[in-house]
Amino acid sequence: MVLAAPGGTAAVTAAIAAALTQLYLLIWAGKTVAALAGWLLQTRVGVTLAASYLADLLRSRERLVVFGVTRVRRLVSRVRADLDELTDEDRAQIRQAVQVVRRTRQVGSLGLPRVRQPLPDLRRTRSPDMSKGPFNLT
Repeated sequence: MVLAAPGGTAAVTAAIAAALTQLYLLIWAGKTVAALAGWLLQTRVGVTLAASYLADLLRSRERLVVFGVTRVRRLVSRVRADLDELTDEDRAQIRQAVQVVRRTRQVGSLGLPRVRQPLPDLRRTRSPDMSKGPFNLT
């Protein structure tokens, strides 16, 4: 729309209409894909495809995690080998950086699902003895 402004009112109007049409088509395409995925997951073939895709995705993620861990281990071994050549100031900076990483690691999430404690059941139970009232609060 900004680029159409020098072209006059007609160009701006056409740009606005094009942007709204594009937005409508993107929303329609998203809803269509969601409906298709929902329908496909109701079939055996769809569930098999989804399970296969998820398994491949998890394998790829595991390979990336292993690669990252291997790379970090190599880096740590190189740092330990060269640690004797550092000055006291460099060592202090490294200690400070390690403390920051450890604090972040304790607070940060690794993207793993967390398991919550089950919530207590706060519903009142019915008393078999109606002389105490319709609800037993004990």
